[in-house]
Amino acid sequence: MVTTPSGVFVYLTPDEAMANLSALQRKEAVSQWRQSIKEAFGHKCAYCGCLSDKLTLDHVHPKTRGGQDVSTNVVPACNRCNHSKGSEHWMLWYQRKPYYCEERKNVISKWISSTRFTQLYPIAV
Repeated sequence: MVTTPSGVFVYLTPDEAMANLSALQRKEAVSQWRQSIKEAFGHKCAYCGCLSDKLTLDHVHPKTRGGQDVSTNVVPACNRCNHSKGSEHWMLWYQRKPYYCEERKNVISKWISSTRFTQLYPIAV
């Protein structure tokens, strides 16, 4: 089992996950990957905590600064947070926000430091 910010997912071995993904078309696999990230956070913005069905995916470490397209570098974000953060370092940006929350900061930190999620969802954005 893998514990995620919103609960528990059944853990598949990397081989099982790849077997499931290989049966899907690339577009379908990417869509499922994106959806799984949003589900892991309970369909809430990782930064402000708003519940939305129109979340984007934000690269915590921006691609323009060398960030990768891996699950541990991507969190769901509302449009407001994603656009506001831009290519800033997430922690410096987040600490200045009025909705800063130590608990959400810890969840994001745990998410980006986990290697299990990269193994579970290895598909690029």
